[in-house]
Amino acid sequence: MPRTLVLDGPRQLRLSAQPSRPLHEGEVRLRSRLSGRAGLFISLAAVALQAVHDAEIKLGDAVSVHGLGAIGLMTVQMCRLESIQAVIGIDPDPLRRGLAAGLGATQVLDPVDDEPLGLRVREVNDGRGVDAAIEVSGSDRGLQGALAAAGLGATVVAAGFTRVVRRMCDWARSSTTTGCR
Repeated sequence: MPRTLVLDGPRQLRLSAQPSRPLHEGEVRLRSRLSGRAGLFISLAAVALQAVHDAEIKLGDAVSVHGLGAIGLMTVQMCRLESIQAVIGIDPDPLRRGLAAGLGATQVLDPVDDEPLGLRVREVNDGRGVDAAIEVSGSDRGLQGALAAAGLGATVVAAGFTRVVRRMCDWARSSTTTGCR
């Protein structure tokens, strides 16, 4: 029996053995010749794309991407596809920084150097913080780095789900009707 990839939302992808099953609201059936293994990257790409869209990046903005794993590298590429000229990739792993540079990051930085990350971002970005900082590492330190890199009036997108973000979302759900998106 043929199997179908079903995208339930920006962060959930599953393989369905029932291709004729009716879709629920928000689901998308992906009919392609992708293998199940290759299709799983669609979910990761959806997270990266949602983070870039949430950042509301405009032409001329500078963007930092904190965490250069699979989602971070896709985020770098999507920023470049959006014609963003200044994309700063930040990760402690030199191999990942090298991959990011090869995939379009205009600068790469190691967040654990002696000089504070916020100062180094400003050094490579003409003395100012970035207009959008996208955190996809899922670490508290990555989120702190994104906040340090952000300039005045910048957007910080926490796409990685850290303990800090979980606490903030729990607080937002109990304090507001909107919660975290």
